[in-house]
Amino acid sequence: MSTPGSTPGGARAGPGSLAGMADDVMDWDSAYRGEAVFEGPPPWNIGEPQPELATLIDSGAISGAVLDAGCGHAELGLTLAARGHDVVGIDLSPTAVAAATAAAAERGLPNATFVADDITAFTGYDVSYVRFLQFCLGAFFAGIAGALSVINFEFVSSEAVSLASSGGVLIAVVLGGSRYFAGPVAGAIAYVLFVSLFSTLSEAWMFYLGALFLLVIRFVPDGLAGGLVALGAAWRHSERNQRIATIAHGLSMSSVAIGAVGLVEALYRSAKPEHATTISTIPGQHGLGQIESLTVPLILLLAGVTVLVFFQRRRSPVPKRKGDD
Repeated sequence: MSTPGSTPGGARAGPGSLAGMADDVMDWDSAYRGEAVFEGPPPWNIGEPQPELATLIDSGAISGAVLDAGCGHAELGLTLAARGHDVVGIDLSPTAVAAATAAAAERGLPNATFVADDITAFTGYDVSYVRFLQFCLGAFFAGIAGALSVINFEFVSSEAVSLASSGGVLIAVVLGGSRYFAGPVAGAIAYVLFVSLFSTLSEAWMFYLGALFLLVIRFVPDGLAGGLVALGAAWRHSERNQRIATIAHGLSMSSVAIGAVGLVEALYRSAKPEHATTISTIPGQHGLGQIESLTVPLILLLAGVTVLVFFQRRRSPVPKRKGDD
């Protein structure tokens, strides 16, 4: 039988070992101040995420917002924040939280927040005041924009507050991403380009805008700005082979996009009355031009999809069945 302060083998644990503290209440703040029984920093503070957790991060198994309970110096939380996650770290030690906050500021990670509190009593943040202030500021700037618009055009109509105008603002915010300050700006630029430029190049521009809107919601919920930040963080933390794979992945996605656009344009044009049929004086070549217009987009689309499926299978290999050696 093990006695308090002893290891399972019966040997008495030393005063500086982790087993010796099993039945003691540790003063965590003194440990981070370097005043505990340890010789030097706490043994769990290795300056980087623990190897097992680092493997999970590299495999992409962690997604969404992260709560780092007992964060300490928060190397785990800081690493995840650098890769685009929203991180909240909680620790009993004010010294550790101060060090983590300073590290987040030094690395430019505004999406990492740390608080000194007891996780068993922490009930979260009161966001009612922040929401109230957000709505007030939003209404203020919207009113200023409306007043400047009236001064500029010297005319105002119900179209300015129509569903289409409000929907355009919502699309711009979602496309750019509301998490970053520059997100709605980038979304507004993309939306204006679609309305003013792409509408002159293609009559199917609204279809492309809707498709882009759905793709952003499904695959890049943080918007274009959040996607670029996450891509930059992944690029900085990746090796050469991974970067080459990322470039190939991007090229294949571009091939899929170009092929899909070409296919839509060809089908859209063929559906119009003036392009519905192609009459040829050569027997057997009726509609040959219409078929040729679909060839290149189909090749690009199929080539891009093939490469994407190849990369997906490499990332998620099929598990072996029992008995397969």
